[in-house]
Amino acid sequence: MKVLSGNVHQTQFDTIVLPTEIMDDFKDQAHFHLKEMWPSMYKDFRHYCKTRNPKLGDVWTWRGAGSKTYIHLLVSQNNRPASVHDYHSAFKQLKTELMTLNADQFALNLNDEKHLLLKLETVSELLQNSMEELTEKIEIYQ
Repeated sequence: MKVLSGNVHQTQFDTIVLPTEIMDDFKDQAHFHLKEMWPSMYKDFRHYCKTRNPKLGDVWTWRGAGSKTYIHLLVSQNNRPASVHDYHSAFKQLKTELMTLNADQFALNLNDEKHLLLKLETVSELLQNSMEELTEKIEIYQ
């Protein structure tokens, strides 16, 4: 696992994982980039949230033509900070989703104060416990 600074969208990996609020407005830096580049992603996400009523800890995956795969960890709601339990649940679902996608590496964005009030060490530990065999192929952007 590598901890990097900078923009997660610059990763060479094909899969990007973003902590996301249920019904997020995509106004923070990492999400706003997606809303500008792929407005359909934002519309699809909002539609998903309105029709499926996702729970904290769920994941939502989107991929457009010629783009990377974006997996959104739904770890906060109504401006409530993400908890250890929310991340633990989301990482379990993330592992299943990665296996379904046959993805063996990903970049995780933790450069967003809106969704992350946990320490990097706490999230890293949860991630290592959930993704034991993938830990060498994870980039964490903070």
